[in-house]
Amino acid sequence: MPASRNIATEAERFTLSSLVATIYRNTPIVLRTSRTARYTAIGLGGVITYLIIGQIIDPGFTNYWWYQLFQTTATLAVVLSLDALFVEEGGMAWQTHLLVVGATLADTLGTAGHMYDKIVPYDKFVHFAGGAALAAGAFQTLTFLERRGVVTMGVYQRALVAALISFLVAGVIWETYEYMSDVVFGSGRVHGWGDTIGDLISDSLGAITAVTIMVRHESANPHHRPAEHAAEMPSIGVGDGSGQELVLDRFRSHSADEHRIPR
Repeated sequence: MPASRNIATEAERFTLSSLVATIYRNTPIVLRTSRTARYTAIGLGGVITYLIIGQIIDPGFTNYWWYQLFQTTATLAVVLSLDALFVEEGGMAWQTHLLVVGATLADTLGTAGHMYDKIVPYDKFVHFAGGAALAAGAFQTLTFLERRGVVTMGVYQRALVAALISFLVAGVIWETYEYMSDVVFGSGRVHGWGDTIGDLISDSLGAITAVTIMVRHESANPHHRPAEHAAEMPSIGVGDGSGQELVLDRFRSHSADEHRIPR
């Protein structure tokens, strides 16, 4: 009987059920092999622990507690999911992880530590970091999809789309959410059109800075072509038949050699 091969078409790879299965299967691999992913899990997990313990000891110690807890938990889930989905490429770069953890921590301290009230430009710094983190994650995701042959986009197209995604999510959608929070709940998060425009500018500058750095890095460190990468993609079952040993080797190789994620 010929050796079993676990080969999936691109359509099969990107169905909802296959994505969930891939995340479930690869997340333990990511946490075992990537020091960066572990540091991110520890960092964001620490923020979650701080929020929970703080609420137990001093209920109402920070404004928007439920939102902060949900945001941090969702951020951790998204980052680890992207690492798991793109485990064969080495996952997100350590710089992207650092931006995500930094922006989340800064936002939490801004509210719980009253940094937004104490330092006038603090809010703009958080928006800059958030815009940069979203743009970096979007750019890397598009780059991985391009290498797999799922999308066909040049580096400048990916940079433009990543910046637009960041502006849409961190800028337009977020500012709309803050406005609606004021209207419905009287949260006091919006301080006039000047503040809103300043936030959007900070979001945009963060996104532009991130994609500019990533474009320069990619131009200086060209990767093999998507067709060559696609030929490597089929996961051949080895060992116990799950294919995890091969994926594990690829993750170590890609993350150490190409993405320079510290081990």
